[in-house]
Amino acid sequence: MGLFTTCHITTVSVRGAPYLCQRVRNSIEYLRYRKPLEALKALVDKQDLSISGEVEYGGTFPLPEITQRLKGRERFADQEIIQLVARANRAQYEDQPSDSGLTDADILLFKHICHEHEKLVKRFVGA
Repeated sequence: MGLFTTCHITTVSVRGAPYLCQRVRNSIEYLRYRKPLEALKALVDKQDLSISGEVEYGGTFPLPEITQRLKGRERFADQEIIQLVARANRAQYEDQPSDSGLTDADILLFKHICHEHEKLVKRFVGA
């Protein structure tokens, strides 16, 4: 988590129906065609379309440092972090983001690290 103290990461999510009135409208469309199950799904579906992110300031995403700290210590890490780091490294070649841009895999890795950090803090600090 300390690697993220020197850079500021901002993420934005795009939704097709973020408001309840939009979801109700979508649900009514399904009810017109007598599809109650789809109507119920449309009522709760916010239609998450995509998430994008970038490093606003403080350098670049610290993927090389994360990879270096993981390498040789895989037996101490959970399988999810290993897969996320591998996916983020692969995405650097496939997606080729800009210097400040983040791939979807980078964002997933960042969110996982933040989530695990919060869990550990609550567990060991007693917050």
